[in-house]
Amino acid sequence: MWHAPYQVFRIAVVVGLMKETKTYGMAAALLWATFTFASPAFADLALSVGNGSISPEGTLSLDVFVNESSATESIAEIELVIEILPITQSGDSSLTFVNSQSEAYLEDADYVFFENSDVVSGIGGNATDVDPSGELIFIVDLTADFEDEVAAPGTLIARIELQHALGTTSAGATLGDMYEVSIDPFATVFTNSFGEASFLDEVNSQAGTVTITATAIPEPSSLALLGLICCGMTIRRRR
Repeated sequence: MWHAPYQVFRIAVVVGLMKETKTYGMAAALLWATFTFASPAFADLALSVGNGSISPEGTLSLDVFVNESSATESIAEIELVIEILPITQSGDSSLTFVNSQSEAYLEDADYVFFENSDVVSGIGGNATDVDPSGELIFIVDLTADFEDEVAAPGTLIARIELQHALGTTSAGATLGDMYEVSIDPFATVFTNSFGEASFLDEVNSQAGTVTITATAIPEPSSLALLGLICCGMTIRRRR
């Protein structure tokens, strides 16, 4: 989409050229209009999803932000879809989005619509909606005053919460499992206050990776030593 005032101006110019040049200039005028209208209003945004590790049956938060390869743009609305895809997955274990997201990031100073969020203002509903499968999350927010905010590299776009489930699989079997958390380029769109749309820069955007790792548990010998220390402390206190 493009600025409406510019469209009206360009159409008026084309009509004027047609009247002045008549038959011979009509083709040239139409050609000029075609190339002029094809100019995009603003560039697509390149986003990155953070990486992280999670213990079996643990939880994890990842940031989604404008990365360093992106152009700086002004936006007034976000429609974002993020999905989880297993790279390696053991048994019926799974990584899914937490059904009820906290949405506390909407009041983070780094958030693109900080102090101007439609959701925070109470006008809109929730910013996040998790698909019943748990593998997709839909994120929507816009500015409360319908004016643009700057989305520059480093700007926070969303924060998502994930959870791991074992199912009937043992915790040890899931160690090393990996999942990709990526943004759907076909369902993600950014809109400015003029109603112009920008999309995801697929070339420069980066998916996140989540790895299942072990939780540090003391070995039996360490536990025995700890027990002896505790006993010693108890005896000293009694004396």
